[in-house]
Amino acid sequence: MVPNPTGRRNVSRTRQEARHSSQSSSTALRPLERTRLYEDVGERLGAFVRESEMVPDDRFPTERELARSLCVSRTSVRQSFVVLQALGFVEVRHGQGIFLRRARGFGESLTKLLERRRRLPDVLEARETLEIKLAELAATRRSHEDLKAIRAALGRMEEDSVPATWARRAMPSSTTPSP
Repeated sequence: MVPNPTGRRNVSRTRQEARHSSQSSSTALRPLERTRLYEDVGERLGAFVRESEMVPDDRFPTERELARSLCVSRTSVRQSFVVLQALGFVEVRHGQGIFLRRARGFGESLTKLLERRRRLPDVLEARETLEIKLAELAATRRSHEDLKAIRAALGRMEEDSVPATWARRAMPSSTTPSP
């Protein structure tokens, strides 16, 4: 609040400040997300893949040709291909060019794909929590016969040095909890 020479509160100024602070917390007025140029280039390359009906092992035009067609720098094209390579969509063969590795999902927004990657730890954490709860339910609901089958599967695993996931498949399905 701005000091007033008369010593009284400036009520209209306080209301303006309150109105401004409530507007700034509005979801409609949250900061805009700026896309990076290489993300836009990646989306255009996805449209190119769809429109030209590219299939895996098809070669992309050169960086120079793509930069000229898209009116961007070769650096922006190169950055886009680096991200697409990391996501498994393209393969860079030095001296030969850049080739399509897989077309499925290529047209999706790079921003969406990168966001999915960022959420992966959360998904894994949720899965771990769920698996722990399912193991707890299986342990509390097991029967004497289930326990014997589990011990037999573990014995076979120790004898054969079978990975635990294979041994789990050998267990009776009754040891897994039912909804």
